[in-house]
Amino acid sequence: MTLAGWSPERLAGLAYIAAVVAGLATWYLLLFGPGLPGEHAGSSLRGLLVDDAQRHVFWWLALLPLACIALARAYLSPVPRAPRARAALAAAVVAMALLTRRWLYASLAIAVTVPLAASVPGAIRRLA
Repeated sequence: MTLAGWSPERLAGLAYIAAVVAGLATWYLLLFGPGLPGEHAGSSLRGLLVDDAQRHVFWWLALLPLACIALARAYLSPVPRAPRARAALAAAVVAMALLTRRWLYASLAIAVTVPLAASVPGAIRRLA
């Protein structure tokens, strides 16, 4: 099933680019948004990644755009994949979506989960 000639993998890859934008926008708001007067981005970043008690959440938020870029590249790549490789990629996507749902804001979790609608059914169909 394709949408206007676009494969499910291509749609998933483009959806991951949207998730990258959402993750980077969140970092922009955290570092440059309204905060304590006189506080600059460097001290905010250090506070979030080193000093904060919930720093694992911010580390995940830092790694999430990189993971989404890698997934977008994998889905947009023209290289044919074996059915098991597609299934492994779909499993990685599901794991990333579950971790994001557990630790981060709902809007980011949705941005990471939406590509599952295109990627997982395609992987299951090709594995069978």
